[in-house]
Amino acid sequence: FYSVAVDMDEPFNVYGSLQDNMSWYGPVTSVPGITERWKRFPGGERSSVVFDFSDYKTIYTTAGLNRIDRRSWSAKNIEPRNIQVELRKNWFPRLIVSPHNPQILYFGTQMLLMSLDRGDHWHAISPDLSNNNPQRYGTVHIQHSTIISISESPFKFGLIYTGTDDGNVQVTKNGGITCEKTTKESRMRIDLEKTHSELQCFFEPKGVAVIGASSHPEKIGHQVLKNLREGGVFSLPHLKGFTGKIFPINPKSEHILGLKCYSRITEISERVDLAIICLPARLVPQVMQDCAMKKVKGVSIISAGFGEADSKGRKLQEEFLRIAKKAGIRILGPNCLGILYPPQHLNASFAPFLPFSGKVTFISQSGALLDSVIDWSVKDNYGFSAMISYGNKSDLDAPDFIAWAAKDPYTKVITLYVEGFSDGRYFLEMAKKVTPIKPIVALKAGRTATGSRAVGSHTGSLAGSYQIYKGVFKQSGVIMADTLTQMFDMARALAYQPLAKGNRLAIVTNGGGSGVMCADYCEELAIELPVLPRELIEKLDKSGKMHPAWSRGNPLDLVGDAGPERYEVALEAVMGSEVYDGAIVIQAVQTSTQPLRNAGILVEVQKKYKKPIIGAFMGGVISEASIKYLEEHGIPNYDDVDRAARAMWVLMEYGRHYRRRKL
Repeated sequence: FYSVAVDMDEPFNVYGSLQDNMSWYGPVTSVPGITERWKRFPGGERSSVVFDFSDYKTIYTTAGLNRIDRRSWSAKNIEPRNIQVELRKNWFPRLIVSPHNPQILYFGTQMLLMSLDRGDHWHAISPDLSNNNPQRYGTVHIQHSTIISISESPFKFGLIYTGTDDGNVQVTKNGGITCEKTTKESRMRIDLEKTHSELQCFFEPKGVAVIGASSHPEKIGHQVLKNLREGGVFSLPHLKGFTGKIFPINPKSEHILGLKCYSRITEISERVDLAIICLPARLVPQVMQDCAMKKVKGVSIISAGFGEADSKGRKLQEEFLRIAKKAGIRILGPNCLGILYPPQHLNASFAPFLPFSGKVTFISQSGALLDSVIDWSVKDNYGFSAMISYGNKSDLDAPDFIAWAAKDPYTKVITLYVEGFSDGRYFLEMAKKVTPIKPIVALKAGRTATGSRAVGSHTGSLAGSYQIYKGVFKQSGVIMADTLTQMFDMARALAYQPLAKGNRLAIVTNGGGSGVMCADYCEELAIELPVLPRELIEKLDKSGKMHPAWSRGNPLDLVGDAGPERYEVALEAVMGSEVYDGAIVIQAVQTSTQPLRNAGILVEVQKKYKKPIIGAFMGGVISEASIKYLEEHGIPNYDDVDRAARAMWVLMEYGRHYRRRKL
């Protein structure tokens, strides 16, 4: 066969074309050498087969260019006949179905052709992309100077790469409006310092204007203003207000929350770095003009009703973006919650309150999800260095904030909830640049067909193939989480424990069952559990601290009556051994258990050996003080051994990535 394609039948069929012998298909279960189960179909000897991925009932063959209904095997010729120039087609022509819409086809001649109706009508969306050398056109039957490769980004509609048989690789980022050659010089340049500097206006502004500030508590404009003044709309002991200048903008009020109001941002004589817009969508372009006149550096648009809504909203979005780009203003949103930056007591959002300060940045395309995380985090004493809701990503997208977080001194780990990217290549290049510096842990939504449709209605994003995202994340060193809890579990471990130098683990436990479960989870994660060396067993036997029935294996079961002395001698032994790269310490509350003293031992041993230790102090009220002590001293604790195993795995996995990238 020239090429092979398969359908989604059970068992699936294989399709291909033969030299001088037309096109054939047959079941994968066919016996070699027996041809009775193979059948011809309308294709031609040099045809590739392309399936409509939405139903696998429609197929396209490229020799002669036919659209075939697989149910009846009726074929319709869809060769382009309305193009006003003579087309050159390669002997093995290339056609693809757009990954964003099965109605859209791309076909390669010397130009890139596009059809919006499955091939019934065609139009050229590029000029001649070959070198257009008549001496290399070839013959009537075997033509050259043609497109032989086409690929559209699964992340961004209209981002299309083509390759010609005379050496050109071209890219269009706008569906063919402009095309450019790709060269070594055109590779994406990532400047983390520059991006961090550009975005500092959102995190450390000297002055903030709230455009659409309101005296009515139920209005978003009031809530944003109160958040800036007090850190939140609820009263909590840890909250403090922003210490920079705050300027409410409302032509109908003189004062709101004790602050002088202005009719327009242009009336403010002092410096304004950040403007937060809480107005109806129709008013945003005019307000953006005012921000440009004031030389504002960054604008956060809380308002919805733009690209995610309808064509009218998209036009409004295009209008304010044009104004902002001309003035050099960076845009967060629209349709976003805003930004929270605890190190500066900055709550520039309508989130309920600031979280505790910590070492994890959370970048979220969903504002409501971020709200819930804030509420949970204060209950569980989980701190954040920054929380960012970027909404429709009309200008700034997740990769921009990843770049900012890479250079933020308060951030040690970057977490990401993403539905879709505007530019997948930008994310890939950014992640490759950042993951050797700081870990990125991501949760991708829209993994199923139903979820993907919901993404489109939520923020107007194209969710893209989940498998493609998995590949991109793996290639760039991004760690994937399956759940929100798992993402923050792994981030906590990465934020507070050293990376493991290998994947060899010791499990120390006072409960046999929990040790066995932990071992199971570790094996599923490819974590090695080396047996205890003979000299280590002898050392523990001679210590006089061990129970005669201790396991002498890994998991190292101390037996249920284990006190602090037994935990200490066992943990000293495994952490001091070159055989182990870290330890999970399990504590089940029993009558002899002294949780607080055990916690103190973990802290001291980890400081001494500087290898990662993960706590699995399971229980409730009796363990509460010891768990708090562990976490106050940088030892993450998890109430389930499954979570503890995953936390240790990420220290090993990112450790491998970090060492490999540093080579």
